[in-house]
Amino acid sequence: MRLILLSLLLMLASMVSAPVAAAQSTPPVLAFYYAWFDQNTWASGQSVDQPAVPYNSADPATIERHVAEAAGAGIDALVQSWYGPQVENNQTETNFRLLLDKAQSRGLQAAVSVEVSGPFFADAGAVTAALSTLLSTHVQHPAYFRYLGQPVIFFWRQQRFSVAEWQAIRDQVDPGRSTLWIAEGTDLSYQAVFDGHHLYSIAWADSPAGQLATWGDRVRAYAADNGVARLWIATAMPGYDDTNLPRANAFAVPRRNGDFFRETWQGAIASRPDMVIITSFNEWPEGTQIEPSASYGNLYLDIARELTTGLKGAAPAAAIPPLGAQELPAAQADETPAPALEPPYIQTSGITNARSAPATSADIAGRLPEGKQARVLGKNAAGDWWQIDFDSGPAWVAAEVVEFVGDAAAVPVVEVEAAPVATASPTPQPASISVPAGGVNVRSGPGLNFELLGRLNENSVVTVIGKDETGEWWQVDYPAAKDGTAWVAVAVVKFSGNAAGLPVVRPVAPNATPTPSPSPTPTVPVIAGSVEALDAINVRAQPNTDGELMGGMYLGETADVLAISEDGNWWQIEFGGDLGWVAAEFVRFTGDKNGVPIFGLGTPTPTPGPTHTPAPTPTPAPVVLEQPTLAPSPTSEYQATSAALLAAHGTPEPPPTPSSARPAASFSWSDIPWGLLAMVIIAGFVGYQFWYRRRR
Repeated sequence: MRLILLSLLLMLASMVSAPVAAAQSTPPVLAFYYAWFDQNTWASGQSVDQPAVPYNSADPATIERHVAEAAGAGIDALVQSWYGPQVENNQTETNFRLLLDKAQSRGLQAAVSVEVSGPFFADAGAVTAALSTLLSTHVQHPAYFRYLGQPVIFFWRQQRFSVAEWQAIRDQVDPGRSTLWIAEGTDLSYQAVFDGHHLYSIAWADSPAGQLATWGDRVRAYAADNGVARLWIATAMPGYDDTNLPRANAFAVPRRNGDFFRETWQGAIASRPDMVIITSFNEWPEGTQIEPSASYGNLYLDIARELTTGLKGAAPAAAIPPLGAQELPAAQADETPAPALEPPYIQTSGITNARSAPATSADIAGRLPEGKQARVLGKNAAGDWWQIDFDSGPAWVAAEVVEFVGDAAAVPVVEVEAAPVATASPTPQPASISVPAGGVNVRSGPGLNFELLGRLNENSVVTVIGKDETGEWWQVDYPAAKDGTAWVAVAVVKFSGNAAGLPVVRPVAPNATPTPSPSPTPTVPVIAGSVEALDAINVRAQPNTDGELMGGMYLGETADVLAISEDGNWWQIEFGGDLGWVAAEFVRFTGDKNGVPIFGLGTPTPTPGPTHTPAPTPTPAPVVLEQPTLAPSPTSEYQATSAALLAAHGTPEPPPTPSSARPAASFSWSDIPWGLLAMVIIAGFVGYQFWYRRRR
């Protein structure tokens, strides 16, 4: 009997300890990190703000500074977007190596977020190979981020592959489940393979705190219903603004001087997360960065330090000196305290830029150190900038980042020129197109139903003289044509110049020509396959993210494929009686890809066959894209920037509320008061011993 009771006690002890081992008392704090910026990024005009000092992500000193800033803000690990182990033209690999080494020297950790739709992941096999390399190399580094001893890997756009495909990938890469895989998005079915879930953005929500609580409950309900352990990683954000990106659905969420950051943080903590992740340390084109900026100085690093200190109950590492204190001229603090100013004046809460005009695009006249006071001379008409008495003369500071003391109504309005930064206009350059590899077709009019006149050779530069009414075709110089002009599709060439200044040309319809001739293209479209939506996705009028939004396809919805874009990134589909485009990374293609015409070029490999044929065998196959190398680097011939990559990255739609979501009250064995039960059993055991001895 004693042996039986002792066995029960040991089993109970293990059950009591299991829930404790499933979570940390204080969740670690992470931040998404991007290492693909160069000087092209800062010149692109696609970010609403700029770093305090523009940088190149491949610069070791920059990475070291970022690590120091993150550690000083109380961040435990940086999660860097990663395109796989390919080194050539892939900064995400080489920079992550540096990040691990720099992090180790500062006591920080780093992990990867695998960009499943990245340019070097042609198919599931490429992702499998990349993950195998990751587990054998970076995951073994002492600074790689671990949660309860297990390395953590985040994923972006895992929806590209089905749950079954991910099951096969993981069984091959990590059969023993020695790592923790974290999925993203709104589809919890992936938790059948993954170990946790997060939402990259929460900026779309009317109530971020409410949505975080809801999704935390959903993840826990899934775990309880399926008898598995799953992690919930809650998101906090300082704000959001992608309005400078070419997106039809761009939007902005004001930062409100740090209040949005504090509110999403509080909502994240209240959702009972296993980890908290900040979106982001330095995602500039979407305006979510907390890195020191031209507009806010160190404000958001300071807020992050305030929040992490409150969470952990102790001060993090010493604050890092403000970025750029030596690189740019700054107003030096006096060695002796300055006398108090009479109102109106401003006082800074961190390093603050003083500018030549009330706009973030204006030149920086210098900087005010933290705690500096300056007399206010005036304000702009909108009241969101103060003109101050600065060392080099009157200058301007943003009202949002300083504390004002005095009567704002009594401050005079200072008239400023409409264009605060006067720059000499460059000499207008003629509009032109450059032709990509392989060349492109030119036609007699703006449409595939016009006569094919010939081709433009690859790498040639051709003058553009007009455009059609839809903006989908350029009219170019083409001496071989009778009238010296021809038309080329906008989507297949690179344009340079001022499109707005081009005249709109309305050609005669092909059917109205004096000598009618048969159309060189089939009157019945060739349908060589179909696509199935892997998530709710947009359908656009052109094969790019700034194309006109025509509508959407929902998860599981299918459509016939008529053509593919020349870069292989977009399928042209039949959509509501019209033609539209969907991004290839968000759909699954079924059919004969080799038979799909390339938009503007025709069918790549002509083969005899009927004009209209269905897919011969509807066998699903992963899309294999022949994509250009998009990973930016100083020597990249594409000169891609993160802004271009993030235009394809997409803004998450507000997630629907799954009808199958279970309430947070779902039963879980972890809800049983094991400690109380243990005390009852122990008391029973002691009572039994007392009774047994009395009998003897």
